Amino acid sequence: MSLTATLPGTGEAPPALAVRGLTRAFGGTPVVTELTFDARPGEFVALLGPSGCGKTTSLRMVAGLERQDRGTIAIAGTVVANDSTFVPAERRRVGMVFQDYALFPHMSVEKNVAYGLGRAGRDTSRVDEVLALVGLEHMKRYAPAELSGGQQQRVALARALAPAPALVMLDEPFSNLDQKLRVAVRREVRAILAEASTTAILVTHDQDEALSLADRIVVMHRGRVEQVGAPEELYHRPSTRFVAEFIGDAQFLRATANDRTAHSVLGDIHLANEASGTVDVLVRPEHLRLDRQRPASSGVHGFVTSREYFGHDQLLTVGLERGERVVARLGAYSGIRPGDGVWVSVRGAMVAFPAAGGSETDAE
Repeated sequence: MSLTATLPGTGEAPPALAVRGLTRAFGGTPVVTELTFDARPGEFVALLGPSGCGKTTSLRMVAGLERQDRGTIAIAGTVVANDSTFVPAERRRVGMVFQDYALFPHMSVEKNVAYGLGRAGRDTSRVDEVLALVGLEHMKRYAPAELSGGQQQRVALARALAPAPALVMLDEPFSNLDQKLRVAVRREVRAILAEASTTAILVTHDQDEALSLADRIVVMHRGRVEQVGAPEELYHRPSTRFVAEFIGDAQFLRATANDRTAHSVLGDIHLANEASGTVDVLVRPEHLRLDRQRPASSGVHGFVTSREYFGHDQLLTVGLERGERVVARLGAYSGIRPGDGVWVSVRGAMVAFPAAGGSETDAE
């Protein structure tokens, strides 16, 4: 069976992965509801969301490890699951990289990778090829216990890539690594997958991971898709308040909007979307500008009450004269310290959302 649909407006062949209306419940409790997204050939797509949002169940359904209740899955244009079809996992050409790597401790690196080839595992040339791709050709005789966490991760990736799968699925693959190693390894994995021109689906709850790795992100919440888009689109133009709060640091200014302008405690703010009435305007810390002298444009006076210094940047909390507080992100060498008086203004076009219930606090 073939999936004949093409990507909207592109005229391209069917995507590497097409998921339509995927739904799954356990014991009558919905876990995934009407999940729909595509992955283009060679694209890196992240399923991002909090624990329990259904992203791992979604991955398992795509891989054939779990049956869907409803919906269609097509890989490289061929339907592998719908109401009348279920292709088993071993025939879906999907490579898996698990959170715990799932390496066989009694097998060498070489034999672990060969295992991914099944009956073709005697093809040592392919094993050597993928080990070279992940930079471990000199360690093929080692046992997994002799490797670092990052090297074990690369062995697991090599095993997944060995049979030249149509997709590689990565389930929280970096969560067992410490922070510094995690950043280095995910950079390596991204480069390896790009060199192999492999379509990859990453499941993660880590927003930094998704933003830094993915070409596109599918944000999930309570089993449903909140928004699909490029990292910069989700960060700067979130379509829902959940996405705004889940991705990046968010603070909201209560304001009164008229078309593309919102009047707030920080003065008039230009809006990226049309709005009217009482709204909450998303203002990320880096959207705030702090000046020692009153700028030519509008600004509100306040005093820096605290500072969090991170080396590459810093967060400054400013108490405004009316009593509200806002948080601004500045570079490492701003020279502004707690106790300094500053003028606060907003730069750029912000996104407004319907006002949340509760008090009329301007900043939260």
